[in-house]
Amino acid sequence: MKLLRSFLIVLIAGGLTTSASSQTNLENSLFWEINHPETEHTSYLFGTMHALPEKDFSIPEILTQKIDESEVLYQEIDMGNLDQMEVLNKMMLPEGKSLKQVLPEKEYKEFSAMLKKFNIPQSQLDFLSNMKPIASYGIILNTILENPQVYEKELTAIAKEKGTAIKGLETLDFQFALFDSIPMTKQVNMFYKSDFEKEIQKQINTYKKQDINQMYLSVKSSEYGDIEKQLLTRRNQKWADTLSLKMTEKPVFIAVGAAHLAGENGLIPLLRSKGYSVEPVSVKFD
Repeated sequence: MKLLRSFLIVLIAGGLTTSASSQTNLENSLFWEINHPETEHTSYLFGTMHALPEKDFSIPEILTQKIDESEVLYQEIDMGNLDQMEVLNKMMLPEGKSLKQVLPEKEYKEFSAMLKKFNIPQSQLDFLSNMKPIASYGIILNTILENPQVYEKELTAIAKEKGTAIKGLETLDFQFALFDSIPMTKQVNMFYKSDFEKEIQKQINTYKKQDINQMYLSVKSSEYGDIEKQLLTRRNQKWADTLSLKMTEKPVFIAVGAAHLAGENGLIPLLRSKGYSVEPVSVKFD
């Protein structure tokens, strides 16, 4: 699961919207109830953080209950039918290529130094040398976080147990195309910095406060600025179009990265603009 975690974790950080305003200052909540005047059923929206230390991870009973009441669990990709070998293959560099060949010397040295800082075994370093730099993110998190837990994995297990259908808002090919649109040099510059551990802990603390506005703002000021339309805005708009139709048909439970919820082009404002009421639900995460 380490490489799969890498794939999922990076997606939470992807993107930002162009500006924030007082009109999009939302309440602190990770869980939202969605209704429409022309439908009798209720749908739900949950903002995830793709990996948390075990001590900070919990799934309140209300989430399990509402997945059971929903007919479909929508996540960013269909985790119920994910082929891990396919994920692994898509993380590999073209055959015969290595990071030392494709990265400028300065970035390669910085990348190598970051990996060595976290005492990653040489066998893993050799393996990572044939993969895109973004692939090592999850492996580093496994050295920072104590037994990291993944919401998508656990929510998928609940849905399967309850007989709730599982669907993805995007395909694996689409998401890897997003990764491949980020130059490898930028992948290194975005993730492998001296304050890496501090930034991860800051994200965790913000998430635990359920402060989706601050999560949005922290991503807004990140290194993603020049590719925000591909990573967040356009995806949110497409998701909102899809979900606004699906929620008229049946109750659904939506679980996507928490950074997608707030902001001028966040899912909550976009769904409200389509006639839905989206209201926070008070939930305590132990």
